[in-house]
Amino acid sequence: MTTDPFETVEDIVDEIADESEEAEAKKEKRERQKFFIVSAIECVCESQKELREWLEKNEETAKTVRIVKGSEIVPKKKVAFYF
Repeated sequence: MTTDPFETVEDIVDEIADESEEAEAKKEKRERQKFFIVSAIECVCESQKELREWLEKNEETAKTVRIVKGSEIVPKKKVAFYF
């Protein structure tokens, strides 16, 4: 925000709304960026499509797939797929 003395209330409100929209867009992007954790022994996938296909073929294992955000510690014998 600026401190321009000639700025109108509408300008200030618009600027705050723009900042809110940017923050919301960043939050939505973070929500879409997830880590898929699956057993490294059972699955090595290089793309989201490959991972989806593997999960469909291995339904039992798919039930135990954990989705974590950010940089959580990946358990031993697990691999993180980031898309």
